[in-house]
Amino acid sequence: MARMAAFVYALIICAAMAPAYGEYYTESRNVPRKEKMTRLHFFLHDILSGKNPSAVKVAGSNRTEGDKSPTPFGSLYAIDDPLKEGPEPESKTIGNAQGLYLSSSQDYSKFTIVMSVDFGFTEGKFKGSSFSVFSRNPVTEADREVAVVGGRGKFRMAGGFAKVKTSYFNATTGDAILEYRTLLPVFLVQGQRRKKMAKASLALLVISMVGVMQSVNAESWARRLEAEKETVTNLQFYFHDIVSGKNPTAIKVAQPSVGNRSPTLFGSIMMADDPLTEGPDPSSKPVGRAQGIYGSAGQNELAIDHGHEL
Repeated sequence: MARMAAFVYALIICAAMAPAYGEYYTESRNVPRKEKMTRLHFFLHDILSGKNPSAVKVAGSNRTEGDKSPTPFGSLYAIDDPLKEGPEPESKTIGNAQGLYLSSSQDYSKFTIVMSVDFGFTEGKFKGSSFSVFSRNPVTEADREVAVVGGRGKFRMAGGFAKVKTSYFNATTGDAILEYRTLLPVFLVQGQRRKKMAKASLALLVISMVGVMQSVNAESWARRLEAEKETVTNLQFYFHDIVSGKNPTAIKVAQPSVGNRSPTLFGSIMMADDPLTEGPDPSSKPVGRAQGIYGSAGQNELAIDHGHEL
């Protein structure tokens, strides 16, 4: 009898186990995670001039050659900018910002970039961790805010914002030193494990959860705060992308070097500064702008891959 009971119990356990390769996805229940907010304060040094620039131009539009701006509309830059504790070039380096930014404003008096940049730290408690920004950055504004859309390491699944202020800007060379103050979540529960035992009519379901708590000590340029509540907002508007005429809102900045015979212009890269309106009519009330980049991603079908800041 004891052997039969053990056999039945083993069958129940085996039946409850999920197949290792049954699907390309798994389903799980969200587990609330404790978090604290961390403030970071540092300076980004973006240098376009000299023999060893940290930002280099990789693409641009042939329609804006007459622009007197050091970063004309449609220009695309790759960056590997040092992050430092202070605005001085000799101050301590704590990480670097790597990625792309795009000159996205047709009106230079309102010079704006759209940035897709990962801020990685190489010193202190956040060494090996980073957060990512994809956002519009209205450079001409004294104080502005950019969106944090993700992260890794201790900033895994980060979401928040960064306050940006220009500490130094050279209008001739485009060199700039930017002060960043960021507010990011740091999750204190780094992992939770769940063990399940099968449930049947004559069996008990036992769930055990194990959490590992890790405290995060901030550096002198970082401190923790309590998390805040959030709300959700629904938006509806119309996006006008104009590639024709004398004043297009989207221009081509790059295309395949081998030529392009695809009817979909596969591989072409466009820079956009598109108006957002309340209605589909071009004369309807403008409510904002969509600035960013998009590319033709389909060889035989019309498909685009885009990154816009609205």
